[in-house]
Amino acid sequence: MTAVIAAGISVVAAALIALAAYANGTVLAAAVALPVIALAMGWAQLIDLPSPRGSALLVGGTGLAALGTAVAVQDTVSPLAAFAGVIAGAVLAAFGHELLRRDGRVDVVESVTGALSGQVIAVLGAGWVLLPTTNAGVEGVLVAAAGVAGARIAAELPWRVLVTAWVGFAFGVVGSTVAALVVGEIPLGTAATIGITVAGAVAALDRLLGSDLDAQRSPGLIAVGAAPVCVAGTVAYAAVRLLVQ
Repeated sequence: MTAVIAAGISVVAAALIALAAYANGTVLAAAVALPVIALAMGWAQLIDLPSPRGSALLVGGTGLAALGTAVAVQDTVSPLAAFAGVIAGAVLAAFGHELLRRDGRVDVVESVTGALSGQVIAVLGAGWVLLPTTNAGVEGVLVAAAGVAGARIAAELPWRVLVTAWVGFAFGVVGSTVAALVVGEIPLGTAATIGITVAGAVAALDRLLGSDLDAQRSPGLIAVGAAPVCVAGTVAYAAVRLLVQ
């Protein structure tokens, strides 16, 4: 049941992003903000960070800042350049958070590295906003979202995580390919490239975060469902920019 809940969150979030892409960049950013906020709500509980409230603010604030940056730079020649400042700010914020803690600063290393990992995942969600500016266009968002949904549906199967990860990879590639056939605007080679990279990233994250899924409570489950959606945005953007001519 826990796997079904987490997978359902991923599928719903991917569907909302796919629909929002056909509006404009601001609406798409608002749709991506939902899994970013969901990730922030549950990340500390998922990996057992010592300062849940502060870590949630770090992850959510960094993710929303990245989305705002993406909207501002989406039409520029080198949109990724602006994200160097976002990542630098995330690092400073993570250390600043430790300085402000009043709980004895237990597990400082775990707190910093855990919060930063969540912040980076949140920043990766901004790739969804940049994806329509590539030669894949808005349809690329739909193809990538279908890959995410297909890969995460496999997580509902009552098998071991190691097995469902590989099945999810196959489902994700098929999902992206089928979406490209339905849309008719994306070459199958491009769709396969997006599907392979997105499904691979989602399956790997499932393997990392889903190993102890049955022990998770609601906030942690929300983060498990939101994290693959966030990561897939920049993975799909990078795949189109680097691998598709």
